Amino acid sequence: DDAASMTHRKPPLALTQPKEPEFLTARRVRPVKVKSSAELEEEMLANIPKFKARPVNKK
Repeated sequence: DDAASMTHRKPPLALTQPKEPEFLTARRVRPVKVKSSAELEEEMLANIPKFKARPVNKK
């Protein structure tokens, strides 16, 4: 009976050591330069088609 209890003895409890998670996104390559909101707005305005009025029909 003593031999059976000795083989199933649990190890002493110890504190868990915290460690930072290793996310796959941390290793992913990111763009070198992120555009600011002013640059994005300027680019959007440049992509908008220009307004062109048609000539008036003089009949």
